[in-house]
Amino acid sequence: MGLKTSTGQAKWIQLTKGTFILNENGVKTEYPALEATLVGLGFRDAEFEGKKTREVVCTWRDGGDIYRLSMNSDGGYGRQFLLKLMNADVSQPLELTPTYEEDGAKKQAGMFVAQMGQQLRQRFNKDTLPKPKTAEFGGKTHYDFSEQRAFIENYITQNVIPLLSANAARPASHDNTSQGNAHVNENQEDGSGVPADDESTPF
Repeated sequence: MGLKTSTGQAKWIQLTKGTFILNENGVKTEYPALEATLVGLGFRDAEFEGKKTREVVCTWRDGGDIYRLSMNSDGGYGRQFLLKLMNADVSQPLELTPTYEEDGAKKQAGMFVAQMGQQLRQRFNKDTLPKPKTAEFGGKTHYDFSEQRAFIENYITQNVIPLLSANAARPASHDNTSQGNAHVNENQEDGSGVPADDESTPF
């Protein structure tokens, strides 16, 4: 049996203020992007700082390395990723580049998704997605994006997730990323919760 450079265990990745962070044995390394093949995706209910959230959990493969990240599906990172993933050829590697801006108390997160050198566009936008419900109280307008979230999640579940089983079954040697190491991604170190800097309002 030869030496192995990978244990086969998934490495959780953080995404903080537009930077991917991989924490290995207490050593944190920052990356500007993630390039790897998507081999798994699912949704789950979670809680962060006392607030209920809905997360998208992705599993990525780069050669013999497996990475896992979770994103708030309502936040800027997760929402833009999902809407652009709808236009991707999931049999090919993807490159994710997060963005993050602060303007006073306002925080805005986003995600560029590229494939084969081309930036992917969102399949749906605010004009073609279900409109959020609004309510006025406390002198402020409050938005309910639950129908929009359900629409996006149902589309991904029906049209994207069934295609990923072929990626998981394909030998890792067929993953043609342009770099040997995937750049990392988003959440808390144990992979649960959502990042505090992802507070952008959908559209």
